[in-house]
Amino acid sequence: MGKKREFAPIKASWPDPTKVPCKDCLHRDKTVIKIDGKEIKCGITKSFCDMYPGPPIDNGKPGEILFENADCDFYEEE
Repeated sequence: MGKKREFAPIKASWPDPTKVPCKDCLHRDKTVIKIDGKEIKCGITKSFCDMYPGPPIDNGKPGEILFENADCDFYEEE
């Protein structure tokens, strides 16, 4: 039998839903899920919204908006 492969741990980062400017934007994805009775507004951390609809129109929100909490040109408070 061959030598066993070793894999590095998987690492990832996600936008912080409490800091991302999309959290109260009129154009945000308003998807909400419930897990163990807790409501999670998962749509605000998605890469797409009404103003960034995704391929083939565009590539979604810039990383600066999601990960660096930069201002969005399309932001409108709900």
